Amino acid sequence: MSLFDKKIHAFLILFMGFTVINLGACGYKPLYADRAAFNAGSSVGQSLAKVKISIIADREGQILRNQLLDSFYSAGERGNYEYILDVRPVKQRTVEFDVTEDSDITRAQLKLSSNMKLRDIKSGKVVLSRELRSFASYNILDSQYATRVSREKALENALHDMARHIEINVALFLDEQK
Repeated sequence: MSLFDKKIHAFLILFMGFTVINLGACGYKPLYADRAAFNAGSSVGQSLAKVKISIIADREGQILRNQLLDSFYSAGERGNYEYILDVRPVKQRTVEFDVTEDSDITRAQLKLSSNMKLRDIKSGKVVLSRELRSFASYNILDSQYATRVSREKALENALHDMARHIEINVALFLDEQK
């Protein structure tokens, strides 16, 4: 290692050290950490448990709702809800692309869209509204079964991504309310 490389290495170590030390000074705080060290409020996970998740129509809606239930109620459902989460039925669109010279389609993309609204139970007002979009691609194979399995997995991944977006949006909103 040359002297120049050693100086660069030392500079990078010092830079990373100062960056980590200064994160606390800029107001950085982990979203899912126990907030008792920061304030007297509860953690985001406990706040998510205050949200009742309405039924979502269709099979895709059931999958999406089950993923939301798993992430919102990790400690089990509670009965004293403060908010209701309404999610519109998931709309699907498939776009085929990657056409070969023989005009065979070898790839497709699922485009999912929906809308979520978080309502305050006491006032009935919508306090958060978001458009949701998620994309996933899959291979179109010679075997119909393999193509179907590939499409189902892509759909599951896109719904998981959509559930994660909902969870993050609601968690950030609830974190701001504290």
